[in-house]
Amino acid sequence: MKKIKLFTLALAALFAGNVSAEEITTGTYSVRTINGAESTWSFTHNKGGGKDITIPSKSTTVTENGVYFKGSAQKLSKSGYLSNSKQSTIGLEVPAVDAEGTITMIVTSNSEGRYFQLYVNGTTGTDKQRLWSTPGDVEGKKGPQSFSFTKDDISTIDGKYYLVFTDNNTEMKVGSFTISLSNNTYENMATDIATLKAITIDNNALIGFDAETLEYNIELPFGTTDVPVVAATTTSPKATAVVTPAAAIPGATTILVTAEDGTTTKTYTINFAAAQKQSEDATLSALTINGKGVSGFKADSLNYAYEVAYKGEIPVVAATANDETATMAITQITAFPGTAIVVVTAQAGNTLTYTIDFTIATAPKILTEVIFSNGAKGAALDGVVRVPYLAGQEVPTIVSFATNEGATGVKAEDGNTIIVTGEDETTLVYTIKAVELTPATLGTEEVTFTGEETYVFDPYGWDASKGWKFAKKTEEAGNRRVSEGRTRLYMAIPAAKEVVLTSGTSARAIKVYVNGVENTEITSTAKSGETITIALDSKNANFLAIESNQTSGDGGFTKIQLVPAGETALDNAVVAEKAQKMIINGQLVIVKDGVRYNAQGVTINK
Repeated sequence: MKKIKLFTLALAALFAGNVSAEEITTGTYSVRTINGAESTWSFTHNKGGGKDITIPSKSTTVTENGVYFKGSAQKLSKSGYLSNSKQSTIGLEVPAVDAEGTITMIVTSNSEGRYFQLYVNGTTGTDKQRLWSTPGDVEGKKGPQSFSFTKDDISTIDGKYYLVFTDNNTEMKVGSFTISLSNNTYENMATDIATLKAITIDNNALIGFDAETLEYNIELPFGTTDVPVVAATTTSPKATAVVTPAAAIPGATTILVTAEDGTTTKTYTINFAAAQKQSEDATLSALTINGKGVSGFKADSLNYAYEVAYKGEIPVVAATANDETATMAITQITAFPGTAIVVVTAQAGNTLTYTIDFTIATAPKILTEVIFSNGAKGAALDGVVRVPYLAGQEVPTIVSFATNEGATGVKAEDGNTIIVTGEDETTLVYTIKAVELTPATLGTEEVTFTGEETYVFDPYGWDASKGWKFAKKTEEAGNRRVSEGRTRLYMAIPAAKEVVLTSGTSARAIKVYVNGVENTEITSTAKSGETITIALDSKNANFLAIESNQTSGDGGFTKIQLVPAGETALDNAVVAEKAQKMIINGQLVIVKDGVRYNAQGVTINK
């Protein structure tokens, strides 16, 4: 093994009007060796050694310890940013003109997205040849964080070989560049490589193989007399490997590897011996149903239960024994309910029996939609339909409902339950639970939702980033967004001119209802952090419903603000222009006729 080599890069910091140069350590280079060949090259700057460093102008070329710099006053700042007013170039040296491998960019901050553009032989590459600084792609700048390169991507500069990058004309905080070179790079350079890349025994990879481990002991099943077939692959395609099989069991198979130079050799030895007694292992290593592993499977757990979906097909059970000498007998089911049986017999004759009890689920009985007299749509889950309503109004009653295909439903005489009958004649009784919403007690200042708001009804819930959420309107068998009410949220709001809601996600398609009447002018939320304004009833409390009309992606609101009756933010701003302005507690306040307004013209207090 070669000793790890560490190099230090020193650059001259050239400042305008200053002819002297200050030498500053900016990073560390390291080379890792594997099988006598340099395998990984990497560079990580250390934030400029605490000082800004200016890379010389494009008229000057600097090559230090495997890095080539050429650009127009590129600066590596003490805070770690690589930036300039024009494009600059960094070349990362590789050891051979036909090097192959990958290069990875790592950033040390949550950048909104920066990229470096790979040059191929001095020509700008395609979008696929960009290194992107964050995992997410941006339209028009798509590219991975890692790029696999071949010899065609290598540029020759001053007799050396480089992968050459330029920045995208914007500052880029780079944590590190790492180049991982493939073995092929070194196979084409070295002539003394006599290691193996792989060994197989009867076409199966040798478990625990390592190129530096030269001897292995393999136990074969009891009674084995045939010598296994061994094959080997050399690390270097220019090396040769000669396999000499064992004469009998027990015995040793040897592999003599000779390097390209004809003198460097290594010998790998595999000692084969048969077990001294028959195996008593009757356990399974895997148990599957229709090709998928049984949930919770353990080799020492013998009994399992599995429910098949309604109208599901008869399942097929398969298994794999831990010991290759064991035999198995599998009895499949022919009808529901039924029990599949796997009997495993060890080489020594002892057995274990695994069972899977299969049942079939009842037919689905789902209320896909329940509409109530106040225009609300109920959230149906686990036999309960919750419906919100505005305090002081009548408890809503069922207007209509729908079930999944194949099921039927009937409203009970009490009007408070719906009985759904599945295709198999099984039933599920849904109970109606009305949820009273008391109008919010809000002033006119903007309020950030905390998730504790009792005036909000939202089956999807709240989180710190999206606020009160609503899901896309797509209904799926395993994720029933619509029927469970997660596509809608409701709010009880006092009499006001308008309500302003701040979006917690990118714009999402919605429908808005105020007291059961759709506001057709509002068809989507705003961008994240921006607002939409909804007109309200200025004399009576408001029952606000927001329903997703989005087919992909969820939405949400993080803040709320009321505009009082008779006032709008625009009206107040116009009035405030003629009023007295002052700073109170560090904020701009506008006073007109004893009323205070903020800078946006919204009333603070009266």
